[in-house]
Amino acid sequence: MVRIQVKSGRLRKGCVEFNTHATDHGNGPQPYDGKADVIAVHLPEPDAVFVVPVDECGTAKGYLRLDKPRNNQKRGIRFAADYTLASWIDSLTSRRGR
Repeated sequence: MVRIQVKSGRLRKGCVEFNTHATDHGNGPQPYDGKADVIAVHLPEPDAVFVVPVDECGTAKGYLRLDKPRNNQKRGIRFAADYTLASWIDSLTSRRGR
């Protein structure tokens, strides 16, 4: 079983931006550590879904880059193409076949 938290993504400066915490109005932001395994991010335009492991997310916001950086930087950048729903399903299927 995989625990999935679903979030809406927003397109900001060539990146998909999404919240990586729950809001408990009495206790403030609450991380998903121990509560979810992955965060599924739906981006309405263009219609796309990305799946990011919770342990790879920041504490407040997550970012997946859609566009290539202008300075060609690759280190420390999470490219959206690496987190597509299809690639996540493929990884589950390949683990299951072992």
